[in-house]
This record gives sequence, structure tokens and C-alpha cells, in this order.
Amino acid sequence: MHGLWFSRRFETSLSSIGGLFALQQFIMGFGTFVLPAIADRVGSVKTIVAFNGSASGLIVGMPFLPSFQLAAVVYIIRTILMNIVNPIRDAFMMLFFPGGERPTALAIRNFSWTLTFGIGQYLGGYVFDRSLTIPFLMTETLYGLSMATFWALFAGEDHGRTREPTNA
Repeated sequence: MHGLWFSRRFETSLSSIGGLFALQQFIMGFGTFVLPAIADRVGSVKTIVAFNGSASGLIVGMPFLPSFQLAAVVYIIRTILMNIVNPIRDAFMMLFFPGGERPTALAIRNFSWTLTFGIGQYLGGYVFDRSLTIPFLMTETLYGLSMATFWALFAGEDHGRTREPTNA
């Protein structure tokens, strides 16, 4: 959906957009190796909320950025902050399931994300046809609510570790 926005908002070439997405993925790939140390130090829940919350704050400003270059930088930072915590979130989630149930739990989580992402792509395209700003505001609202809910449900579970103790 962001490719559509960059193309319509800045009349950007598809090769520029593709290069932007590739750079973001490359940076995020390396960053995923740094994040477990952060989560071990400050806690999984705090790490997830801090990174996703920061990303949510950035997305609300995206439609108001004046240039492709500035929007590209904000997009890269926002996308990394939002997605880099996925391994931490998965590891945290696995603490609530016995070993034999973990593959099923991950499959259900993946299914629910894929399903809602697909619906979001359809609805996003529909809304983008009417406004290049409203989808960002809607997304920020939903992300903000999800982070507040996640914090409310799991702040007490944050023990500063992303994996089970070695003696378990």
C-alpha cells in the first residue's frame, strides 16, 4: 500500500520505490540481531511497546511530508521500528504455550496477521482512492489502540527476557 502512496503522492518511479523498500528490508534484517539484547535488558513488553509506539507516532505525519526524500527516511525508520520487534513478539508469545503447542500458536498468529493484512490491503486501496491522508490516520489509530491494549494486558508479564531460562 505504501508503494501506491509514494507513487501517487510524489509521482515517484517504481524503481525508486523498489530501492527504498529493499534498503529498508536490508537495514531491518541486520537490526533483528541487535534487538534481543535490548529486550533482554529492558524487557520484551517495553521493547515492543516502545518500538511499535514510536512507529505509530511517525505514521501519522507521513501524509504531511513535503518531499519524497523526507518521506522515504521517515518510512524506513517507521517500518523498521514497527517490524523489527516481530521476533521479540513471537518469543514473548511462546512463553505462554507449552512446546508442543507452539507451532499451532504461531500458525494461528500468522493466519490472523495474513488475513487481516489482506483485508487491510483491500480496504486501504478503497480508502486511498478517496484520500491519501485518511489511511495513515486510521492506521495510527489502530496501532495506538493495539499498543495500549498490549501494554494493559502484558505489562505485568515483562520479566526482561525474550527466551525461556536455560534450566527450564
